[in-house]
Parts: sequence; structure tokens; C-alpha cells
Amino acid sequence: LGQYKESRRSGEEALKIFISMQQASSWQGVALRTVVKALVKAKKVKEARKLVNRRMDIFKEQQDQIGISASYDAMADVVMAESGDAEEASSCLQQAIEAARSCQMKERQFKKLEATLVAEQANFCLQASMHERALELAKAS
Repeated sequence: LGQYKESRRSGEEALKIFISMQQASSWQGVALRTVVKALVKAKKVKEARKLVNRRMDIFKEQQDQIGISASYDAMADVVMAESGDAEEASSCLQQAIEAARSCQMKERQFKKLEATLVAEQANFCLQASMHERALELAKAS
């Protein structure tokens, strides 16, 4: 549990720095996902959901698609921790992909992100014993 506390503390500190810079939403997203994963591992799922919802609202207000994508990615972890609903978590990841697709990122960068998110979708499906769906995702990517 100590390593999760340290991850959370470091992630929160990084998130505060990136927010204060009022830029680099991609780095805010990395920090957000780090904090959320640490909170989920520490069984503080409600706190993780509140953080994701708060950051999602801010990113949507700013129309920041990179931040929105990161928020959907983090929300997928929250959904899996709350209910284990692989379909809902997969839907969050699909929304993350769609938000990222609408950004002006380089094709290579987008494809790398998309592959990571699709692999996460497949992993969630495996956790829920949805083997055929996991295989479909793996083949499609």
C-alpha cells in the first residue's frame, strides 16, 4: 500500500504543477491516470471518480480533446473497480479513442495511443471472461 501512497502523492504533485502551467494537457492526463490508478489500488474508488469527473468537466469546458481522452481512459479504470462492467469500461475507452482522433496529433502518435487503448479494452474483456470480444479487439488493432 505504501507504493500506492507514493504514486498518488507524486501524481497529485505532478498534476498540480501541470495545471498551474495551464498547458500540457497531455501531461495532465498522464498525471491524472497515475493518481486514479493509485486511488483505485488503494480502494479509494469514490475519490478517484470525483477526481476524474472534476477534470473531465474542466477539459470539456476548455474543449480540450486530449484531456477529455485522458479522462475517459481514467474513467475506464474507475468503472472496472466499481462494477467490473467490461462493456461500460470498454465504452469509456472507445470514447477516449474518439476524442483523441479529433485532435491534431501526428498519425504515428495517435496510432500508438489507439493501440494502447485497444489493448486495455481487450484486457478488460479478458478480466470479465469475454474471450471472444477480447480476440476481436486484438484482431482489429
